Amino acid sequence: MKIIKIISLTFLSFFIFGVMSVSATDVTGSVSITVAIDGTWSDYGACNVNTCGKTGTQTRTCTPPQNGGKACSDIDGGSATKSCSTPACPVDGVWSSYGACSLTCGGGTQTRTCTPAQNGGKACSDIDGGSATKSCNNQACACSAPLTKDVTADCDKNVNGDASISGSVIRKQTKSDFPGCAFPATVTNGNSTYVSDSCVYPPSACSAPLTKDVTADCDKNVNGDAAISGSVTRKQTKSAFPGCAFPATVTNGNSTYVSDSCVYPISTCSEPLTKNVTVDCDLNALGQSAISGSVKRSQSKSAAPSCSFPSSITTANSTYVSDSCVYPAIIPPTPPVAINGVWSDWSPLRSNQCGATGTQTRGCNNPAPKNGGSFCPSDADGVSLTKDYVNLPCPTVDIQVKRNNKVIISSEKVPYNSRIDVSWTSKNAVSCSCSSLDVKGVSGSCGSGINSSYKTGSLTKEIKFTVSCEGGSGMMISDSASVLVDKINPNYIEQI
Repeated sequence: MKIIKIISLTFLSFFIFGVMSVSATDVTGSVSITVAIDGTWSDYGACNVNTCGKTGTQTRTCTPPQNGGKACSDIDGGSATKSCSTPACPVDGVWSSYGACSLTCGGGTQTRTCTPAQNGGKACSDIDGGSATKSCNNQACACSAPLTKDVTADCDKNVNGDASISGSVIRKQTKSDFPGCAFPATVTNGNSTYVSDSCVYPPSACSAPLTKDVTADCDKNVNGDAAISGSVTRKQTKSAFPGCAFPATVTNGNSTYVSDSCVYPISTCSEPLTKNVTVDCDLNALGQSAISGSVKRSQSKSAAPSCSFPSSITTANSTYVSDSCVYPAIIPPTPPVAINGVWSDWSPLRSNQCGATGTQTRGCNNPAPKNGGSFCPSDADGVSLTKDYVNLPCPTVDIQVKRNNKVIISSEKVPYNSRIDVSWTSKNAVSCSCSSLDVKGVSGSCGSGINSSYKTGSLTKEIKFTVSCEGGSGMMISDSASVLVDKINPNYIEQI
């Protein structure tokens, strides 16, 4: 309790502290006042969950009010708890399955899509290689006829750099095996070959005269002698591109012989100055040797330094005179025979296990098309280079032994001299056979058939029956059943 001394009050005054008020006039003395104190909330504590993506609770405590102050339930919402949550869990990106290949052969593309990561999860670019595409069906395509075609293209510029004023060029294109077995989309000199053209170009723009005769020094004669007088007239032609100019120099390469007035010194060599020599016939244009005859060639003495005939005979140091060469008759070459393509056998199965799957391949190479022969014809499998296979399902078999229509279990003994019914059923089998083997090692047959039965004679000793079945894929399966015989009453004979 607080004590407040009021010395003098001459007017209505209000002393308010908490919720209490006092009024007085001309009062002197001590007044006792009770002050109300409101309740107080603490700060909220930590969330009571720490796992990502979860919802929990935060709690705070109340310091109770005093002297009639306001309760915590009336302050700041009045609740001691509030909900809280942790950040969402990271979720990695997810790739879809790859879609279908864009091409059946020649190199296609498969595409997949990404469901994006969330809340900081691993991006698709960091998962399973990170690529949205992959290549597929990279095997070369079997191109369909026609494999070539003629196309029309614009004329190239001529050697003078002039464009044609009319006409066009025919060029041949060939299908590209990979990718797509398609003709090139454009026509260039690099992807086609020249066939013919009707190009017409403008007349040369060079001014007249286009040719001129020039005088040059005489060449040395065959004896190596220089001319003692005279000159040679040679013809030159203007070069249309570039410059439309005559060559700056005169050579045998850029001019042609017209005439000469060359005079050479008289040879000092002794007679004869020439002689005819006989040599073997050359090969003909087909590369064939002559079957008879020879060639006569003329040689001249070399004036310097020895005035002698050449020691060997070549086309360079002799001239042709005549020949008596006889060559084999020309037999025209036999045109190549067109060979049509034949399919190879399908590749072996990769697995002969029943129920197995896989892919077989074949090629049009047994033989391959040649000399214009056609591609392999369509058969039961079309013109496919691959096919999928599924082996026949595995066989099953179930054997039962009965006595008086009651199934005999493995530990059960039948009376001495009992007769037993043996039956079996199978699935996915092409054949089954039954065999028996008694404890003495004596074997026997108990029938055959996919689903069959067999009735025994009187049994006096333990015997085992086995049924073996073969499936369509060659796989074998078997099932067995043994019958135990009770020998307590050997004189017992079952009445049938």
